[in-house]
Amino acid sequence: MIEKLAACFAALGVDAYLVGGFVRDWVLYAKPGHDIDVAVFGDPSPVAQEIAQRLSGTVVPLSPAHGVIRVAGAGDSKPGERPWSVDISGFTGSIEDDLSRRDFSINAMAVPIADWLSPDAVIDRLGGKGDLATKTIRAVSPAVFQDDPGRLLRAIRLAGQLKFRIEPGTSKQIKVDSSLLSGVSPERVREEFLNILSLDGAKGQLEVMDHFGLFEQVIPEMQATKGVNQPSMHYWDVWGHTMHTVEAAELIIKGHQNSPVFSSVPWTEESEAHFNQKATDGHTRGTVLKLAALFHDIAKPQTKTQDDTGRTRFFGHSEQGAALATKRLGELRMSSKGIDMVTRLVTHS
Repeated sequence: MIEKLAACFAALGVDAYLVGGFVRDWVLYAKPGHDIDVAVFGDPSPVAQEIAQRLSGTVVPLSPAHGVIRVAGAGDSKPGERPWSVDISGFTGSIEDDLSRRDFSINAMAVPIADWLSPDAVIDRLGGKGDLATKTIRAVSPAVFQDDPGRLLRAIRLAGQLKFRIEPGTSKQIKVDSSLLSGVSPERVREEFLNILSLDGAKGQLEVMDHFGLFEQVIPEMQATKGVNQPSMHYWDVWGHTMHTVEAAELIIKGHQNSPVFSSVPWTEESEAHFNQKATDGHTRGTVLKLAALFHDIAKPQTKTQDDTGRTRFFGHSEQGAALATKRLGELRMSSKGIDMVTRLVTHS
């Protein structure tokens, strides 16, 4: 696919650069991905139209405010091949200027598309290769999150996805700028949050979000669960119990044999296929299960009582939790199908 793109740009006489996540993953894993990011000088619209026409693709205005246009197409002739997409952005000044306006050093590398197979052709003025080698997420400037607060969640997602650490200076900046997340569109917050939840080790990433003051802006109702003690058979407070429930749900969807579930319910190929099936908002049943685990005890703080014997009760917490989930997920613009799936699980938890 890259060869076809390179030929198209050459025929158009356009200098084009592979950028962003495609270059990061190429350097990191030495294999091309299906989602390709390209930067061209000036207005990307006419270039995108020409590429779509030459490669039988479809133009999709992806982010007009940021000057990004997607050309989407089907796979090539090979059976089962994934569809491809090319996100084309425009820049002014030099490619180095464009890279300096990006988010993290590992995403701020470029390579001329004509030279993409040459490791020496990678343009890396901000230390992306070095940070890949040390598994580090580093902001390219102190203004990264002020320029685009959506990057606050992207930092957490990338760290979880790549199993990287967030550099201390970047961590400090996330904490300073965390309140800016309130200005990000609900749809974008939802998508980044569900992507974080979909990752292996989601419990740890949720705790990182909480440390930075981001979690409380996505699901503010969860803060009340901290310090709410439960009956003696529970080791954790409601917050800790919830985090470990997300972890347990993840073990289930991975078919983990250490999970007590599998002593009576064996893991099968059908089980794996079920949890990997896309269910709603572009996410799998497995991610929906983890989301329901996150909400299953969210109403315990306001329903906590003690009877005459001193026994702790949480009457109605499932029903009230379902109502809270409906409200919160609605504000995050989750689909009605997704909300219904989560609230059914919460109601019967």
